[in-house]
Amino acid sequence: MKMHYKKDDIVEGIITNIVAYGGFVYIDHETTGLIHISQLYNGFVKDIHRFLNIGQRVYCKVIEVDGDKKQLKLSLKNIPKNAKPRNQRRERLSLKPQSLLPQSKIGFSSLASQLPQWIKEKTEND
Repeated sequence: MKMHYKKDDIVEGIITNIVAYGGFVYIDHETTGLIHISQLYNGFVKDIHRFLNIGQRVYCKVIEVDGDKKQLKLSLKNIPKNAKPRNQRRERLSLKPQSLLPQSKIGFSSLASQLPQWIKEKTEND
């Protein structure tokens, strides 16, 4: 399938997940991307959370396109201040960030489903 994006495009996205090695970005209903930690800043990045937050809108530069997986490798480095995102014409990111987030298997959301059982077990044992 042909991708709508190409190398060096500037795209707008929303950070949907942050892991030790980078941040995942929702671009549109068909496309996601990854900003590797090495593409956040020209210097050393000790704490990725100083650069990215879940739900944050970012302008990113496309550095590689995987059309088969519909995924982009993205960079926050060297983006001109007056850059206009390519996907602005295709689809405005009007969805609320919470609606973009898939049900996570890691983090607190997976614990929330188990919490009532743990509380029940704890109260029965005491």
